[in-house]
Amino acid sequence: MYYMKPAYYDRFVCTADKCHDTCCQDWEIIIDDESMKRYKKMKGEIGERVRAAIGRTEEKEPCFSVQGGHCGLLTEDGLCSLQMQEGVEALSKICIAFPRHIEEYDGVREWSVDPSCEEAARLILTSADQSFIAWEDEKGEEDIESYDDFDYFLYSEIDQAREVIFDRLIDLDTKNLEAGILRLAHEWQGNIDRGEGIVLASDAGTPISSVDVLLSYETEKELFSQLFRLEVLRPGWSERLSKAYHKIFDSKESYEHYCEGIAECQQYERRLIRYMIYVYFCGAAYDMRLFARAALAVFYSRWAIMLYLTEEDEVFCLDDLVKSVYIFTREAIHSDTNLEALLSEFDARCPLGK
Repeated sequence: MYYMKPAYYDRFVCTADKCHDTCCQDWEIIIDDESMKRYKKMKGEIGERVRAAIGRTEEKEPCFSVQGGHCGLLTEDGLCSLQMQEGVEALSKICIAFPRHIEEYDGVREWSVDPSCEEAARLILTSADQSFIAWEDEKGEEDIESYDDFDYFLYSEIDQAREVIFDRLIDLDTKNLEAGILRLAHEWQGNIDRGEGIVLASDAGTPISSVDVLLSYETEKELFSQLFRLEVLRPGWSERLSKAYHKIFDSKESYEHYCEGIAECQQYERRLIRYMIYVYFCGAAYDMRLFARAALAVFYSRWAIMLYLTEEDEVFCLDDLVKSVYIFTREAIHSDTNLEALLSEFDARCPLGK
């Protein structure tokens, strides 16, 4: 088994009661079968409290249901009563793992932390070392899942393409970086659609107007408006999104103002793009939507920062940027339904006549 993780991965530590937006609220927390068996047998008052907190999702899966806006096991001071009394080993697998995330590609496992968590978002935005650590370990090979339709050759090419994008993140300014990634992904998508090998050129050549137009006022306004069609996960999100939309796209002048603001947050945008490319780009080995995944990385990063810029005062505030990133991630990306909707939208925008 081949493993990979960001250099900052092991620095993640849950801030527990110091977290401003605990992951124990608003979401139904799925309970794995092994943990469910333990909870059924758990004795004493804590066992009764755990079982009282268990409900079912719409798909009939067992979960810790939302009670009073949060998990029924959450104390008033923001701590987990189950962990306090029985230890971390008593938690379900999801509770132990989150916000740690794994992407798997037939013998390759890539670890990351999810920026829908406040502390994970802070790590991604502030870590100076954005490199990755890779290693091989035969001990994990017995757990390798077999993917009959997995094209390992295509995956290897996409993985190399990802490295090309990582290399571009070093030198280019914001405008050229965003357009450059989209142009490269457009070229590579064409290679894939024609059944050719991906041509890993260092540059996609002359600007492609059909790609660059995605970063224009009219088109980005239309793209941003698609966020209103996504499933709303938390109260107040629609109002916040509407406020940002009207501020950004009130006019071309206001749009250009916020684009300039993104340029001023260049180092943070680079880190967000790097994260998104790392986590989602190689998924094109399964669905062939390489351009859509590159566009997702670019526009997710732009919009998360734009959301911050519409909220902040004139003075930069890292805490407010972190807040905007984890809120936007939760609403737009964390839901599989919303993620798929955005990928489909960007796929339809690919200028290859799809």
